[in-house]
Amino acid sequence: MGVSWHSTTSLTTRRKAMTEAPLNGLFRRISPLGNPSISVVPVLDQWVAEGNPIEENELHFCIKRLRFHNRYSQALEISFWMTDKRYFPLTASDVAIRLDLISKVHGIEQAEIFFNNSVPNQLKGFKVYSAFLRCYVRIKSVEKAEALMQRMRDLGLFIDNLPFNSMLTLYYNTGNYKKLDTLMQEMEERDIAGDNCTYSICLSAYAAQCNVDGIDKILQKYAKLGKKEEVLRLWELYKTNMILYNKGYMFIINSLLRLDDVETAEKIFDEWESQVPMTLEYNIRVPNLLLGAYSRKGLLEKFESFASRIMLKGGKPDERTWYYFATAFPQRNEMEKAVNAMKEALLISQPGWKPSDESLAACLKYLKGKGYVDEAAKFINLLGDKDIISAGVLLKLLSYVKDGNVDSTLDGVDCTPSKGSISKAKLESF
Repeated sequence: MGVSWHSTTSLTTRRKAMTEAPLNGLFRRISPLGNPSISVVPVLDQWVAEGNPIEENELHFCIKRLRFHNRYSQALEISFWMTDKRYFPLTASDVAIRLDLISKVHGIEQAEIFFNNSVPNQLKGFKVYSAFLRCYVRIKSVEKAEALMQRMRDLGLFIDNLPFNSMLTLYYNTGNYKKLDTLMQEMEERDIAGDNCTYSICLSAYAAQCNVDGIDKILQKYAKLGKKEEVLRLWELYKTNMILYNKGYMFIINSLLRLDDVETAEKIFDEWESQVPMTLEYNIRVPNLLLGAYSRKGLLEKFESFASRIMLKGGKPDERTWYYFATAFPQRNEMEKAVNAMKEALLISQPGWKPSDESLAACLKYLKGKGYVDEAAKFINLLGDKDIISAGVLLKLLSYVKDGNVDSTLDGVDCTPSKGSISKAKLESF
């Protein structure tokens, strides 16, 4: 066509040339034969008899267009003709396409016969096995697909996520959600990255199960790996495939904070807040995430303004809200406020919740330093009432604040974290 692929011709012009060349030649003759029962072989033979040149890429183009229009039998005829009559060497790509066409035109049994008896062993690689696997996936043959997948494992043929996406599709379409999770775990172990297709399948499966924890698992995994782009892409898929609830916003904000991306987390929070109370209830756990981040980072001005914003919106503080106040106030040397905030947190805390050892130690050190023995004793008893410290540690702490001595017998006290008790190391730091 007079186009030099090494010239400065634009990509659009090149694509147009590639598209129009076959339309002006061989495919222009084949295209009108819309009835799949009409053979295209006579047209191919006539084309050659007229002395017209025929190129392998031109035949591939014809096959591609026929497949696009579901004219599988005619595409299959060209596939065989190009190797049987034109003696073009059979490639792995040719075999992969032919397997797909045979299974669609003649059924999976004929595709199996072709794979087992006609495909040269040197061509039975990743591309061919992946195409054969898709044949089983299309007819939802779980047993045969799993057997072929296992053969690929044995042969070490996994190059990318293509076969995994095929199996994920199969498990989703057949409702085998547990197997879907197992396959995702295998991808992680093999360090095979997912793509939009992978995530979309998983999101659809989790949505079908109302499994928001499954979505969180994926979000947290990529946040831990530091893949911000993957997290944001998954969030877009989440919004497209599922109804948004508070928990979903908590997942994405928490993931972004793990990535140290406070700015984007703030934008997501603004998006969440704009839907309250029209479509979502105000849940204090959502703003708590940012409140905690501001405290940890020492962003005290942001912390203060954000706390005021929460109260103006009618947010009701829970134990974590008060705890974040208790960790922020010491950074401004306001220990009395920190102690009061910690008391509020402890009073409304649910079983199993426990503040950090450092924050408790700071409160006790302050109370003792000020000589507030009675207040310190009340604070310690509150820790005992909430099962945050063991009975033995409680007695030692009471002795400490009254007598001013850390009893050496603390070495015999069970202060393991599983008991929810404050550690001896923190006690000795008072």
